[in-house]
Amino acid sequence: MRRFLKRLTEKLTNGFFEKEQETEEVTVRREDLEKLFDEKAVSLIEQEKARVGRFVGELESIKSSIREDLSLLEHAQLKNKNIPNKHLQLLEGNRPAYIQKMHDFNEKLSLEDSFDALEPFVEKTRRGLEHLSKSTTKSYMILQEFFANESFKVARDIKKVDELVESIEGYLSSSPYASYLKIKGLFGKLRNIDARKRELETALKQRKAGIARLKKERRELEAEIAALKSGDAYQEHLHVVGERAVLDQRKQELKNAISRDFAQLAKAMKKYERIALDPGWLRKYLADPFKALGEDEDLEIVPLFGKMKERLQDRKIDVKNPGKTIDVLTALEQERLARWQRTLSGLRQDMAALEERDAPASKVLVGLKDKERRLPLLEQDIHREQLLLEREQKTLSPEEKEQTYQLIVREMESFLNMNMTLKDKEG
Repeated sequence: MRRFLKRLTEKLTNGFFEKEQETEEVTVRREDLEKLFDEKAVSLIEQEKARVGRFVGELESIKSSIREDLSLLEHAQLKNKNIPNKHLQLLEGNRPAYIQKMHDFNEKLSLEDSFDALEPFVEKTRRGLEHLSKSTTKSYMILQEFFANESFKVARDIKKVDELVESIEGYLSSSPYASYLKIKGLFGKLRNIDARKRELETALKQRKAGIARLKKERRELEAEIAALKSGDAYQEHLHVVGERAVLDQRKQELKNAISRDFAQLAKAMKKYERIALDPGWLRKYLADPFKALGEDEDLEIVPLFGKMKERLQDRKIDVKNPGKTIDVLTALEQERLARWQRTLSGLRQDMAALEERDAPASKVLVGLKDKERRLPLLEQDIHREQLLLEREQKTLSPEEKEQTYQLIVREMESFLNMNMTLKDKEG
């Protein structure tokens, strides 16, 4: 009979565990995944919530017991009236301090009816118990000498708090509620991904519209630049630029010729400048002969050259090669200087005529310069916006969402003992 009962018990037990280990095969649409999880987990979660509620109730019961036992300790009377005064003083100093510390600890004990509150409660209460033990050990030992029963009851209550903390710690290490919260958190992550995707899609539309506006503005700007450049005023400006370059070349050639001849006279002119009665024009020609010739309308330098030539011939101006200097002065007679002056005057007139022809293009050139300045800035804006668009498009990758789905499936399979297959659409 005993063997029969043993075999029957083993059979029933093995059958129970085999049934418990059976894995359910489930095919579910992605959009129904959270609904399935909530339906399957509801009974378990209700049990876990009830367990947390029992912890809260147990704590309140312990706190009530602490209050009652502290009251008994506070009002306890000495049975032995023949106690020395110094012992009584010791009692009177330690009993109220011990009771106050226990009362403060008890009032700070608080646990919300929430799984999330359990771990913070354990950490806080552990610290509180450690501090309480260090600060009340001496007082407890003294109270044991006078009110052993009453102080023991309080200590037993505190021990129950410690046991409750240990019980909650054990529950936290094995409770499926943490896995439940993790899975719910993953569903929340999915919703955040969808919300972020919608926000990004809206931002992308705005970004693309902005790029389209910038490109349109660029096309319009390029068309405006092309129109300005094909206009009569700008075309005339191009002709003026070419003619001005020719005039500038002629002007530079004239300046080189004048500077070359006057450079050969520089030493003699400097020496004559020191003895001349009116050296004003000498100084100007020494500083810039081209500019001075343009300003010397009456060629007042000619008589000065005549006097300087005389001084050279009379050896009153000492130079290394006076003959060569006299030859240069002879070449720079009034006719040659006058010819140079006429050439320079003609160049100036031609330049003035070019400026007059180019005047209508001034406004066009200002507008063209502004548009050509804006064009590269516009190109930079387009490039920057396109880079931002590419970066935002990469964040729309479906990989993160799919990875989250797969993680949810793995967690649910473990949590609910299922083999799950996801499908996107019916059929």
